Amino acid sequence: MQKESASPAPTPIPIPDDFPVIWLDPEDAALTWNQEGTHFPESMPPLEFDFWNCAIHGIYDLQERFSAPHRLVIRYFNTYFYMGDRLVVAEEEKKHSEEQSQEQILELAGQMHLLWPRQWWPEIQEHLAFWEDFDLESASLEALKRHLDETWERVQQIWRLHFAMGPPAYKAMEKFKEFYGELFEEEGNALAAYSLLQGLENKTLEMGHALWDLSRRMAPGVAEIVAQRESSEVVAALGASEEGRAFLAEFKAYLHEYGQRSNHWSLSLPDWIQDPAPVVETLKSYLATECDPRVEFEKLAAACERSLGDVRERLSGYPQPVRDEFEERLQQARLGMVLSEDHNFWIDFNSTYKVRRVVMQLGRRFTEANFIEQAADVFYLHFDEVRQVDTDQRALVASRRAIFEHFRAIKPPPRLGVEPPPKEEDEEKKHDKPVDGDGVLRGEAVSPGKVRGPARVMETVASAERLQPGDIMVAQTTSSSWTPLFAILGGVVTEVGGALSHCAVVAREYGLPAVVGVEAAREKITDGQIVELDAAEGLVRLVGEGG
Repeated sequence: MQKESASPAPTPIPIPDDFPVIWLDPEDAALTWNQEGTHFPESMPPLEFDFWNCAIHGIYDLQERFSAPHRLVIRYFNTYFYMGDRLVVAEEEKKHSEEQSQEQILELAGQMHLLWPRQWWPEIQEHLAFWEDFDLESASLEALKRHLDETWERVQQIWRLHFAMGPPAYKAMEKFKEFYGELFEEEGNALAAYSLLQGLENKTLEMGHALWDLSRRMAPGVAEIVAQRESSEVVAALGASEEGRAFLAEFKAYLHEYGQRSNHWSLSLPDWIQDPAPVVETLKSYLATECDPRVEFEKLAAACERSLGDVRERLSGYPQPVRDEFEERLQQARLGMVLSEDHNFWIDFNSTYKVRRVVMQLGRRFTEANFIEQAADVFYLHFDEVRQVDTDQRALVASRRAIFEHFRAIKPPPRLGVEPPPKEEDEEKKHDKPVDGDGVLRGEAVSPGKVRGPARVMETVASAERLQPGDIMVAQTTSSSWTPLFAILGGVVTEVGGALSHCAVVAREYGLPAVVGVEAAREKITDGQIVELDAAEGLVRLVGEGG
């Protein structure tokens, strides 16, 4: 009998000299670790990592519940967030286990319309009310530490809801796209299916529309201050006049409703209530355009309904069970689209803001006791250290801040450990995918349209003052905090993401041409360079010089 050849040994990834890694667990060296650039592209301090480590425990329950063949593992390498996964079933059982897991997630997608109002939303409200009702100012230091303990427990609970909602929401959209493709195979365009999921109100769009409405209610004197003053000076300048104070009251009400977030997924970055400069920058941009996103949204919603009417007409000759399945999958996908944004608003940002308030209050108490220099220094301590602080921690904070600043200036390697084994579908895609060249960059088409304009390479949403109406924004990724800017853009290009990423979903809601997954876009596209997006084909053409 011929003996099967052994699988080739995995190829170790060389560790860069400026990014030394010590494998505390020897088994880690045999895994593939990906730097999680979609959500956490930047360096993070210790308490931030502990927070996300706590939050992500919610996914472990889901993986066990659905008997997934892999278990997520995360590590904190040189202040950066890395993710890997361990195979927990035999290799020959992996495919069957994955199929079973996906079937269970799809079954849950069919229950979302019941789970959201009866279970998920009430539980989210209860957690948010817990943080809202606790009096941080009057609590003793010991009471605050106990509150932090319960906060960490609730972080796991509310993120357990996050991971219970996310997979079925995305699975519902994915399955609708597949079913649509089976019905209308001749179209050969996945974006046609997603076009039927547009024009749906959600919290992310509501946030952008509400800010637009606020920009249209500015008195002339207020608009002049917002347009001409530095963003950091606007709030103080508005406080000097009666009409300015009246607008500030509305502005603060907006921040209370929608500003419980930072510029990205972050516990340690200042929130918009603490530092509203990013919101002021967006207001400046809105003053420079008359393109009302509400009007565009209504046009998009009407076009979507017309398209849906056409599709239903085309289906009229199909058997009733097929039409029923189409309607069922459509409703599941539409709910999934809304929940994908709404759970992001309430959990990813709103609850994180509330946890930040708890941590910052402890930071202020530690500052008063001369344990640290300033409140934000608390983020340079680990969770267990925060719970036990009763002595001077300034030397420890200074040491860790130095490490943070050192690695913050270093680009982390995208992968560590070993090269992942190639997947069959990856090999097929690699052979089919055209390569960049001749002034053309290629990515994934996620929101159709053609547009030409100057590229604006953005590192963070805080750079919004550089954006002009019609610019093509180029970024590594976007979160919902970037969404209000979509109203003035001509198009958007990102380095990461897919057809169901936040950027793609929201771009379609704004009718904004978008191409995602353009490798090293921020390096290949020069700021100010004229580019042309053929977003239906996933192409970015470099047609002019940067400057």
